[in-house]
Order: sequence, then structure tokens, then C-alpha cells
Amino acid sequence: MKRKHILQILILICLAVFSFEVDAQTTWFQTFQDADLMLSGVDFNNSGGALLFNHPSGIASDGTHFILCDRFNNRVLIWNNLPTKWDNQPDIVLGQTDMIGNNSGSGMDQLNFPGNVSVGSNGKLVIADTDNDRILIWNTFPIQNGQPADIEIYFPAFSTSHPVDGWPWGVYTDGTKLSATSTIGSKIFFWSSMPSKNNQPPDYTIALPDFGTPRTISSDGATYFFVGDHNSKVNAPLAGTFFWNSYPTQENQPYDFYGDGWIKGVKLPDGKLIAGGLLDVEIWNQFPTASTQFPNLTLQNNYYKNGDGVDVIYAGGRLYVNNYNGNNVQVYNSVPTSSSTLPDFALGSPSIETNTLDSINYIQNPTLATDGKILIASSDMMRKFWIWKTVNPQSGQAPDVKIPLSKFNLDFQPRDNALYNNKFVLGGDNIVVVWNSAPINGETPDQVFQNNIGSFPLQEVKGISLDSTFFYVSDRDGKIGIWKGIPADANTDPFLILNFPTYHSLTLSHSDGIYFTSTNMEGPSAIINIFKVSDLLNGNILPYKSITPADFPALNLPR
Repeated sequence: MKRKHILQILILICLAVFSFEVDAQTTWFQTFQDADLMLSGVDFNNSGGALLFNHPSGIASDGTHFILCDRFNNRVLIWNNLPTKWDNQPDIVLGQTDMIGNNSGSGMDQLNFPGNVSVGSNGKLVIADTDNDRILIWNTFPIQNGQPADIEIYFPAFSTSHPVDGWPWGVYTDGTKLSATSTIGSKIFFWSSMPSKNNQPPDYTIALPDFGTPRTISSDGATYFFVGDHNSKVNAPLAGTFFWNSYPTQENQPYDFYGDGWIKGVKLPDGKLIAGGLLDVEIWNQFPTASTQFPNLTLQNNYYKNGDGVDVIYAGGRLYVNNYNGNNVQVYNSVPTSSSTLPDFALGSPSIETNTLDSINYIQNPTLATDGKILIASSDMMRKFWIWKTVNPQSGQAPDVKIPLSKFNLDFQPRDNALYNNKFVLGGDNIVVVWNSAPINGETPDQVFQNNIGSFPLQEVKGISLDSTFFYVSDRDGKIGIWKGIPADANTDPFLILNFPTYHSLTLSHSDGIYFTSTNMEGPSAIINIFKVSDLLNGNILPYKSITPADFPALNLPR
């Protein structure tokens, strides 16, 4: 599904989270209604400053400049000289008019969730503007803040496939030719020379059956070319990387070999390959040309926390390693020769241990719940939850309580939560945790269910809901267990089980006591199902209403 549809679902579900059981006359939400405050950040349209990165997703250099995609801040930062200290300030920002703003946009001078950047030796700069489904090209190297791009290549303008090609994540140019991934569409596009007009279609395409969601491109334009794929079909569901032993020049040219693990990297002058991966940085003493050649050295440190932003560049004798979830760039003053070598500094952080987003109480992947008195946010990525003891905080206000699940000797990813009548429930993986009173001071949970509740298996819990009638647990693979209240013990069977065998991505759910909503996120079965709680009580398991992405924004219901 296109990302904009996924976001629409998430936005609608998040709105539903705030609709606790209320009087029918209460004012309902309006489409495109402005928010009143912003938590998990500094403030609206405020990045916090030039060095407060929010998930840097890609880096590049022409040997003189250093360039960084600051993804969630919707900007690309440029240093006119290679950084040599953690607090070297960038000189230029693209996508914004200054170093503070971080709103997204679709103008030629704006960005929306930029993924990767590449620069040629002739100064041509290309950015994968991911959420705008386009790549942007500057014909000369930018010299001022907010400088607009010269050329836009909007993928849907020439796409003939379904789903429509888009969401470009990776891009490569040497200044004379261009390649880019179409993550939605499972393709790699190639231009034999740099495009000279807007929406110029590619000269040839590689679309192979083994591609899942191709992401990043690594190349020198001649002797190597490899593409990281987050959802490769070779050893699904493992991520992997497709290698060509030279730059591809033909339509659907087969790859030469494949390796497990998504990496992005660079060939050093001495022939070594250094690549960043999801968990570590890998070094081959000779550039691999077959899948049987494995890294000679692996760099690991406790502060390397990557994810969707694997990237490495070598410039000025230094190794720059992108650190996506660490929100900095780890820098080695020379190429390490020992696996235990720590970075010399981290660009954007005063120490290699510091994640600067902690200073603004940033929450990755927040899921929200309120009962009209308190506000709770949980994070699957961070395995924590946060509590504001009032529902009227100020923008940027720190939570009153921060609680890591490790405090309770729990280790799982809480995918969803529910708060009703002061009871709080978290669910994720194969675990459901219950507090009979909201743990506003970090109290121990009252119940922990693991693997099953009665006859209902807990395999991959994605949705949790609670109201005055029912307790609901949604498992990713199409089943929803419904109990009359929170189960007394692990032997209590559900009152109802809803079974959707064609759904394979059930996710967030919610109930306001009148309607229960359940979302299936991906594929041809993407849908929001809405059930009347009164129907479920009477054993009617058919949805009252179903909404597909084409129906948005038709979710608002009569109260």
C-alpha cells in the first residue's frame, strides 16, 4: 500500500484513540482540523536546531562537502567542509528556509521524508524525496538555504504499473548518469544521462521477481552496484542485498549474487568494502564478487543503533557511519582495524553515548490512550511508556512519568494499549499486561498473560481495546479475541472470536463503547472494519461498516 494511505489509516486510528466514551453532543473531529499542541518534540515547525537530527537516513560526500538527509525534519543539511568535531555546524539547509523549520511540503524548495542523497564530482546533487514520490535534481551544487531544485522526476507521472511506482528511497549519481529505487513498484530506474526536464522517464528498468521493497543504492558508477532490500523475496522475510559486479546497463539485467542482510556502503581506494548494516558495520579486505565471500571484520558498539538508515561514506581519511536510531553520525578518524574500536566522535551528539532526541522527550512510534484525565503513550521501538497526569499539557512538555518495561522484567514490543475506567493494558508480541489502576507512579502490573488467554493464542498481538462491555485483543494474522471484561485468569476463554483468514496485518484497534474499530494495514485487504458493540454483545460478528483506502475520509460516524 502507498505510504500516504498507511498514514491516513494511522491518523484516523489516532483520532479514534482520543474519543473516550462521551456524551453524544460532544463536538467531533473535523477533517484537516489543526492540532492544538505537539508532544514528543520541541513545537510545531521547530526542529530544535541545526544539530538536533531526527533519524538521519543517508549521507554523502564529494570529498569536500558533507551532506546528510535529516528524514523526520524534512530537510537535507550541507557542511561546506568535512566535519572534524561533533558540534561542527552545517552551512546550508535544503527543504527549509532556516535551521529551525521542519514542516514538510511538495514545492521545488521543500521535502517530505527524504530518504537518500547523492552527489557527483561535477556538483550535481540528487535527493530521493520519498513521501513526495519523486527525486529532485540540482544541476549545480546548492549555495543557499532553501534553494529550489532545478528538475523534478515524479514517478507516478510515467508509471504504468499497479501499484503506481513511487516512494523512492535510494538514489545514485556520478554526475553523468542516474539510478533510483522505486520501493513501491519493486523496481530500479536508470537514466543513461542526467535528466534534462521534469518527469523524464528512465531509459531502462530492472524489475526482478526476487525484489520486495528495494531501498538503498551503493555504487561507484562502474565497478560495483548493490541494492539493499528490506523485504527481499529470496529468503523472506529476511532483508537482503542484491549485487551486480559492474554498473547495470541493460533492461532487467540479472544480479550476480545475493547476500542476506540489508547493507549500504562504499569501496575504499585500497579495494576494501565498508558497509553499514542493521546491527553492525562490516569490512571486506577485498571487494566481494560472490556470496561465499564474507566480511573480514565486523564493527560493533553499544551505541550503533541503526534501522532504516544504513549508510557509510569515506572522505578525508575518515569513516562516517550513519546512525539512524542513534540520531547522529559516528565518525572514525581512520579506518578501524579492530572490532572493538569505538568512534572518535559522533556528529550531532556531545558524546557517542548521547541520543539528543532524549532532550526533547521524543517517542518513536507512539501509540496513545486517554480516559479524559490522563494521557499515556507507549512505544514498541523503545519498549517504554510515558504518562502525563493531565490531558492539557503544553507543547513540548515532558511526561510526568517515564517507565521502561525492563523495570518489570518484561521484554516485548508493546504494539497497542488501552485505558478505560483507570485500567491500563499493553499488548505486543505474545504478551498482554494489565494494570487494574493506571501506574501513574510506576506500579507493578497486576496480570501478565503470555502465549494464550484461554483458547485464544497470543502469537503477535497488534491491537488492544477496552470499554465498559468488552476487552479486545487483535492478533496480526486475522483473529480478534473478545472477552466480557478483562479475563480473571489465563484459563478464561473469549466470549467471541472474530476470524478474518485473508487478513495478515491486523494492527491498532479501538473502542469508544459504541463502536469497535479494527484495522488491517497492508495488501489488497487493507481496510478498517467498524463493529457496533451492541451487535457484538448479541453475537452478530458482521461489521457495521467497512472502509477501504478509497473511501477516506469517511470514517466519522454518527454519535
